Amino acid sequence: MNSKKIKKLIYFSLGWLSLINSVNSDIISLEQKKSFYRFPKKNPKPPGDTPLSHDGFVRLFLSPFFISPHHPTAVFLKSFEKQFMEGICQPDLLTTYGFEILKDHYLRTVVKHPAIPGYIFKIACQGHIPHETHYNEWTMRITGSQTIEASIKAFSFEDIFSVPKKWLYPLPKSNSLNETWYILIAEDMYPLFDKENVKQWKQMDASTLDKIFKMVCHLKLWDTHFQNLVFTETGKLAFVDTKHWGTYKPLFASNEWLWNRIYPALNTEMQAYWLSLWGINFSD
Repeated sequence: MNSKKIKKLIYFSLGWLSLINSVNSDIISLEQKKSFYRFPKKNPKPPGDTPLSHDGFVRLFLSPFFISPHHPTAVFLKSFEKQFMEGICQPDLLTTYGFEILKDHYLRTVVKHPAIPGYIFKIACQGHIPHETHYNEWTMRITGSQTIEASIKAFSFEDIFSVPKKWLYPLPKSNSLNETWYILIAEDMYPLFDKENVKQWKQMDASTLDKIFKMVCHLKLWDTHFQNLVFTETGKLAFVDTKHWGTYKPLFASNEWLWNRIYPALNTEMQAYWLSLWGINFSD
């Protein structure tokens, strides 16, 4: 990692942490959003007199996202450090260690374990995903979760929405790899099964759609759809995928990406209402 990438990583972490802490009102000002992209002219000096390696810089500026080493999930994962350091992503190996496979992908695997209920884990497949890509993705998901949570509180939508808290767990460096890999930890929202979730979406009311529309537009959650904004056992809607947020897209009715992610899940009456929120009328 060159100095330019290190610099971007430093201000990525500090910038998002600053932005998240500022979300305590209904509107994040444009000036606040722009401030994230202003990089100081001078590189910051690492703390102390000991030069940090590239991996040391990464670890230092990801540290605000680390879960406490005393947290039950950290204690649990520590017992599997050797296996994770070897980069296990194969479902057969994970099931051998008692993990339940929730989602299997060649870049990342999502699992949970009966010994630590209430949490799920995302494991990067080291042979397929670049090192820098995996921790950038994890931090985007964490900052997305924190920002969504802050907005839920700002709008007083706690009775309608929830979002899982997320953290990083740093693995020790192995002898074969000169870089630290990280596991993403997330709270389990206990979503309903797909069939029941679809049923609940068909019973959606206008008041809840208003709130969904406000959250989607406020935080630019353009990737929101009925499979990642899911009904849970508590009756709330949970934003379980928090990677994509704050992404600019023109608010044109012709841009189906903005409204057609949720539209198919609604009943006929609510489909018309959802389109009206976007200023769309197909009967014209």
